[in-house]
Amino acid sequence: MVNDSKYSDFTIKVGNESFAAHRAILAARSENFSAEIDIAGDSREMIIDSKIATPLAIKIILEFLYTGKLPIDSSSVFEVMHAAQSLNLSQA
Repeated sequence: MVNDSKYSDFTIKVGNESFAAHRAILAARSENFSAEIDIAGDSREMIIDSKIATPLAIKIILEFLYTGKLPIDSSSVFEVMHAAQSLNLSQA
């Protein structure tokens, strides 16, 4: 379901990568994403500056929000921590 465009209703863009997402899941799992969804309104799109998060970090964070699993390793841990902190995601 993560990054599956079927039935998705929201897009998160980081750099030149886009991630299909579901507003209901994002809003239920993260107050910050809930607020961003409200701000996005009819555009149904969130653009994240690549200085805040890399596409890899967003992919991992989305995996966590959807599954509860945090698939990080030593090469991605700092990217994910920086992104989670910058996006005010306390549970990641």
